Amino acid sequence: MSVQRYCPIIKETCKVEACMAWRDHDCAIFSFLERFTVTNVLPGRVEIAREQIVEDERKTQQLLPECLEWAKSNKINRPTREDINTFLIVKNSPLCEVAMRTLWRQVKTKLR
Repeated sequence: MSVQRYCPIIKETCKVEACMAWRDHDCAIFSFLERFTVTNVLPGRVEIAREQIVEDERKTQQLLPECLEWAKSNKINRPTREDINTFLIVKNSPLCEVAMRTLWRQVKTKLR
């Protein structure tokens, strides 16, 4: 029995037979996220439940105003990923890698 995965790119269950990222019995998207993610690391694979991604995206929208205020108060005009990670640690609000990157992009865009 194969495990169905939620794809953060198409926002639904992975369609292996139609996916251009599926190579050699492995998903290039999950392989990429596995190398760069700090949260959601499991031995040998990154398994991110759809519910977790949806919940973290909702949290991202709630955290955006606070993150912008935090960046301005710390005189951060061009936030790095490390800056956003620091904010999330201070707020004790861990996010999956996909949501953290979304928050980072939104903050960068709004601070321009």
